[in-house]
Amino acid sequence: MMLYRFFTVIVTIVVFICSVDAHATSTEAKGLGAIVNGNVADGRKNALEDAKRVAIEQMLGSYISARTETNNFMLASEKIYSTAKGQIDGYDILAEGKVDQETYYVTILARLDSAKASASAKQQLAKYSWYKQPKIIIQQRDSNGEHAANTLAIFTTELSQSLRKIGFDVISDDASSALIPTFIVSTSLTTRISNDEYQGLEIKSNQVSVAAQLLNAQTGQVLSNATESKQAAGANSLAQFEKMVTKLAFRISQRINLDTKQVWLGDNTHSVLLKLMSNNTEQIQLIESALNNVVVGLSSLDIQSKSAEKVIYLTKYQGWAEQLYEQLNSLSKDPSIPFTVSFFNGSEITLSIKH
Repeated sequence: MMLYRFFTVIVTIVVFICSVDAHATSTEAKGLGAIVNGNVADGRKNALEDAKRVAIEQMLGSYISARTETNNFMLASEKIYSTAKGQIDGYDILAEGKVDQETYYVTILARLDSAKASASAKQQLAKYSWYKQPKIIIQQRDSNGEHAANTLAIFTTELSQSLRKIGFDVISDDASSALIPTFIVSTSLTTRISNDEYQGLEIKSNQVSVAAQLLNAQTGQVLSNATESKQAAGANSLAQFEKMVTKLAFRISQRINLDTKQVWLGDNTHSVLLKLMSNNTEQIQLIESALNNVVVGLSSLDIQSKSAEKVIYLTKYQGWAEQLYEQLNSLSKDPSIPFTVSFFNGSEITLSIKH
């Protein structure tokens, strides 16, 4: 078994909103074409087209994987690859020739404008609802009124179930949890019980109101607010509250779905402060090459400072930290990629170099 030594590279990410910058991504790809009836020209043409397809898969595969549900990946990738093939900015033929009398090969170095390609991919994912929902956590803020605490707990459970049905990755509100959310849903609930009279009969009226705030988990910025209320008569107030919050949870989940979609699939690019805790020139060059050439959506890898212990870059990523983590994690499975992802904590990603 081949053994690897791992050198830890700490990558710290600080997120800001800014404008989109284009970034060229390049990759080497080999294509094959069949030589039919001795027609070498057609074999070469087909090999070149195959090389372009392979290049697109190599450049956009991890980007799509980070943003697509597993059951939609094959369908989404085929659609996006076919669209993106025409977006190759250029290529150089590195090698070509016959593999045998029936097969021709072409090896190219293809270049792709990752900003345009990623924007096109996001449009396709949104159009066909193929996109992967973000990690989200529900936090109970406060409750007021009779049976309010129990009713809020029921509401939280129902809201979690509704969000999971839509596709959200709802993680536990537990300090020991290793999973980090991108968004927080902060909830509060108020109950009110009153006795009314109708045609000489005393009727108990039960009203429940819920409020939910959607927040950026890293910055605490409030992205949207939603409120819903419902009223029903009944002697068993807790039973009535349970029925009502089940319906309210569905309404709130639909609102959260719309509000997160706007920011999750938006065109905002986030500035990234990337810190490599290494003074090994070879390691640094390997990381720089990999980030520049294979991470679609990552651009402007500019050195801000350099010391004997570390190199700090300011770069930009067209997406959220969670998506960058998923993308890097997908890329790291490729044996040709020099790093593995060993830690993710909201705005911090730790990479280890395979050596």
